[in-house]
Amino acid sequence: MRPLQWSDSTQILEWRNHESVRAHSRNTAKISASEHENWVRAKIELADVSSQVWIFSENQTPVGMTRLDRLDKSNPELSILVNPNLLSQGYGTVMLKKTLELETYGSHVSAILAVIHNSNLPSIALFTKFGFVKSNGSGEFSTFLLSKK
Repeated sequence: MRPLQWSDSTQILEWRNHESVRAHSRNTAKISASEHENWVRAKIELADVSSQVWIFSENQTPVGMTRLDRLDKSNPELSILVNPNLLSQGYGTVMLKKTLELETYGSHVSAILAVIHNSNLPSIALFTKFGFVKSNGSGEFSTFLLSKK
């Protein structure tokens, strides 16, 4: 587990634009290379303090990423993206466990959110396994909460 680096950019864009990933994303459109570069630049060069991105690898091979967005200081949102060619191999479990073990949340955090597409049953099962509870749902997505207090 390590922070996002520029060398990860192409791999993450490939994962993000994979059809199976887009099907469960809030924005289902393909992301252009320039849009993605701007996103990566914000996370790395501009030191976007409202977001942290971690890359996970096994034997030097990237297997996925997690992202913590602090749009609401008391309830940050946690996202996970597993290499679509490596699904159902346990990487999501390892990645979520390690991310939740981080001490970067701070004492002001009351809950961690996960917004999950209702058809993404493996992701719902994964977050539920770690104690996330469905708090609401509207349309295609539901919000799951993990209480930190």
